[in-house]
Amino acid sequence: MYLDSIKIVNFRNHRKLDLYFTKGFNYITGNNGTGKTSVVEAVHTILNGKSFRQNQFQKLVNFNQDSFYLQAYLSKDDFNYKLSFNYDKNVTIYENGKRINNLSSYIYNNPILVYSPENEGLLSDNQENKRRFLDKICFYYSTEHLVVLKDYSKLLKIKKNMLNFNNPDTLYFQSVTEELKKLSDKIQNNRIFILELLNNKLDYIKHDIFKNIEDFRFIIQNSKIENSEYKEELKRRKILRGAHLDKIYVEYCDRKYESFASFGQKKSFSLASLASAVLIVEEILKNDIIVVLDDLEVGLDENRINAFREFFNKNQVFITGVKNNFFTDGHIIHLQ
Repeated sequence: MYLDSIKIVNFRNHRKLDLYFTKGFNYITGNNGTGKTSVVEAVHTILNGKSFRQNQFQKLVNFNQDSFYLQAYLSKDDFNYKLSFNYDKNVTIYENGKRINNLSSYIYNNPILVYSPENEGLLSDNQENKRRFLDKICFYYSTEHLVVLKDYSKLLKIKKNMLNFNNPDTLYFQSVTEELKKLSDKIQNNRIFILELLNNKLDYIKHDIFKNIEDFRFIIQNSKIENSEYKEELKRRKILRGAHLDKIYVEYCDRKYESFASFGQKKSFSLASLASAVLIVEEILKNDIIVVLDDLEVGLDENRINAFREFFNKNQVFITGVKNNFFTDGHIIHLQ
């Protein structure tokens, strides 16, 4: 699967931009502020239905405009697809002229994974971003995971609203807690399973591919709901447990870390975890996927960059950077 081209209209700082891509490495270069990351953000948005940087579509619209439009041509399994994404207060997505109503199926069929300094996946400083990355891999393993997440979020909102009442219905609150626990357990079981798969792939990657990367693993601390705690939650007016409070850590040198001070080490670990996720998703889908490596070369030495280059050389990869030092033989797109 690979993207042939993209048209970008009124997206971020791009008023109108037409770009063409190759199957391999596509290196987007230019000075700071020229919109390099915005291009790969547009690629992600049209394939994944949303940005990897911003949840509000309105904030993606070019200054003094009310809407944005993306159009791309995708080649997959010897077939060509025309994708269109339009935001004008509401989102509409079309594939070969047919409106997409099942977004989950659309996302599943157009897989893309991203590393960005603004979204470092399982190495993010933000636990919500870590859970979101893990949940995306869970989704490719079982599309039902997204449905369960949505149901969980709806029920969690109901439970939070009940805690704002002066005298909430205790029996109903207990019933909601019990249903929330069932959903939370499903989410957490999927996360545990996928994280173990990621760790197994990491072992392979660290020992057979990226031999100069330190030994590390991911661990998850599940916040398991206890039905008996609902009375304490009513008393404290606070939800005490649930999948939305799960925490993911890095185990390194027999210690547990939530974040890293070393930029280079953190970036290497993040890219290695992305590579592990790519292996898992490709095994599930039986196809290569598109990869975005935003600002790749910063903070990495030549050996590590070459190791990642060798690993991703079978994928279509979008790389951004101010100066291209290691991908001069790729397809170069210079923004001004």
